[in-house]
Amino acid sequence: MATSFKKIIVIIIIFSSLSSVTKAQDVLVKNDKSEIKVKVTELSDLTIKYKKWDNQDGPLYNIAKSDVFMIIYANGQREIMKQTQSMTSGGTQTAENNSRKDLASSLQETVNNAAIDTTVDYKNIKMKYKPTRFLYWLDSPPTTLGIQQEIRIIKNTLNIGTQIDFFFVSGSSKILYSFYASPYLSLNRLVGNYQNQNKGLFINGKVGYSSLSVQYEGETTIDGGLMLGFGSDYFISKSFGLSLAGFQYKNSKFLFQAGVCIGIL
Repeated sequence: MATSFKKIIVIIIIFSSLSSVTKAQDVLVKNDKSEIKVKVTELSDLTIKYKKWDNQDGPLYNIAKSDVFMIIYANGQREIMKQTQSMTSGGTQTAENNSRKDLASSLQETVNNAAIDTTVDYKNIKMKYKPTRFLYWLDSPPTTLGIQQEIRIIKNTLNIGTQIDFFFVSGSSKILYSFYASPYLSLNRLVGNYQNQNKGLFINGKVGYSSLSVQYEGETTIDGGLMLGFGSDYFISKSFGLSLAGFQYKNSKFLFQAGVCIGIL
């Protein structure tokens, strides 16, 4: 007898705990059986207005009643969402007219007063940073122009690129070919300004291989080695910016370049 009484006490305590949890918030059970913890503020013929339970000072949201299977209120009461239908053709027409009016009113009210429960997740959107650069060598006695093109390998982290530099020297032909990996960092993304992550300052590095081809008096020599470098791009808009870079290949001195960059791919 004492054992049975103890079991009854335990059951009462469990149900009391469950009741206190249930009363903590309203719950919207959607048609896909997912649940949203909310504070329901208003029900209309077509929509349910609510505030998120963990942000009751935040914006007011709308959800269509047709998307909700049931509301479990804080007091434990359950309300299943049903759409009423008229049994006569005249009644059906009236119901349709009323439904259209309610829908128009609800849409207008949503536009005017309610926050839309969708946001663009810029943090997980790929950056469009795959620059094409046109560069001039700042410290080369002959005029030297370079072209670089990069493509994405790892989202928001790493590109690979190719570079061709043309040396305009009288009486000979010199071309430098380079292939490199380029880790990079967006300053706007670093500070959390994800919406503008395709503009502003980008800092990048370079590690790869360069091969210098020299043709003189009908003979061609090729020599190559490790290429290391760093640089920065400043995109004034999403498609145009300025570039500054420095690099060294094999045993050359450190060389500097400046020019423009575009982002059209």
